[in-house]
Amino acid sequence: MRTAYQSMLFQLLKGNLYHDPPQSLSDLIDKGCKLVTTEGTFDSIGTVPRIEQGLIEVIKIKNTSEQSTFFYMEKNTREGNCLSGISPMDFLTYHATRENKRGVFFALPEKIFTQHITMYFSKHSFLINRINFLLMSLRSMGLIDFWARQSLDTSYFDAPNDVHFVAVEFAKVKGVFVTYLALMLVASIVFCLEVILFNFKKML
Repeated sequence: MRTAYQSMLFQLLKGNLYHDPPQSLSDLIDKGCKLVTTEGTFDSIGTVPRIEQGLIEVIKIKNTSEQSTFFYMEKNTREGNCLSGISPMDFLTYHATRENKRGVFFALPEKIFTQHITMYFSKHSFLINRINFLLMSLRSMGLIDFWARQSLDTSYFDAPNDVHFVAVEFAKVKGVFVTYLALMLVASIVFCLEVILFNFKKML
């Protein structure tokens, strides 16, 4: 049994048990994933070259709620069906916090598109230059990013620290069991022959 256990352990450790999450849109394309997004968000990302060229399939949801993207992924993600959602980070944070989905989602380090907030002033307003200077100063000092980190708990969609193990299929260790059973059969036959020979010698 010890030999069989060591053989199975060797087969287990030899396999690739760790699956690193994708880091970019190119990784999603290589893995054959599909993008899930709402029609409203697709209007913003439709001009991204790799998406516009049709290198990755896009599933558009006819729903104005950005949460529908995440609900769709949770319902339809299964083995062999790789889904990835595109939505503003704020909506992902809101969904993960509201639905208590810590560690369920992983945010790609690559930014597919960037959203901006636009402020309109009347023509020749004296506030334009002042507001521009103020916003650029805040960004250059890093205060906007700092406030965003303080306001949003991004740990809800950090990569989980636990290790995902892949189940070992019987086909991968079938040879180990066959070899083990064959050796046990040979050992049993040898043992029986030794017992017979021992008794035969005693009779003589």
